[in-house]
Amino acid sequence: MNLSEIFRTPSQRRQNRQTREDESLMRARYQELRERDQVWEATDFLKAFVKERWASHWPFITIDCGLTMEELRALGRLDKAQGIQECRRLVRVPVINEEIALALWTQLETDVRTADAEATRKTVQLIGDACTENIRTPGALVSCKEHGRMLEKENRVKRRERRREIEKLKHKLKTASQAQQPGKPTPVCVFCSESGRMRCGVSERRSVSYSPSDVTYDRHQPRGRPPPQ
Repeated sequence: MNLSEIFRTPSQRRQNRQTREDESLMRARYQELRERDQVWEATDFLKAFVKERWASHWPFITIDCGLTMEELRALGRLDKAQGIQECRRLVRVPVINEEIALALWTQLETDVRTADAEATRKTVQLIGDACTENIRTPGALVSCKEHGRMLEKENRVKRRERRREIEKLKHKLKTASQAQQPGKPTPVCVFCSESGRMRCGVSERRSVSYSPSDVTYDRHQPRGRPPPQ
């Protein structure tokens, strides 16, 4: 607490404290809405990906995505086994669930590899152009070496950023997996292809939507018995 805060009246201090709390809540709310929009963007991507390739199975497919588009793309940086495992949790469908998960991870891995290659190509091109411009100057060799060191430094920074990105994603996936254990409240956001609606809420045990009846059952209840009201 600074000196000016000490000499304020209690009502002024309460008002200032309330203002700070309101601003903090507004920032948190804005961040929540922003992340929700990004989750919906990832959900739209998954819907388009699945409908384009497995249109005949679409009425029986459930998409359950809690990742942002950036986090979804980062699944392509995971190893194949873990990447497919996480993709299986995003799209659920009888019989062809493994096929969809493999295709999704392969697409994400290809997109990541292509983006990395394009970024490297542009960097090398910039350095090559700089070296070409300086090739007839006395300091051309030094200039090219400097650009080479800059490229290597930039690549190291990118590799560190990718490792942090992967670790952050793994932590989020692990936390989400632990939160889905029975008895623990967990956020649920499920897109049902039959109704075309998104169901969001908090449940003590994760729910799964089965089409085409469009009735939500608890996975811990027998299949033929409706969940308790």
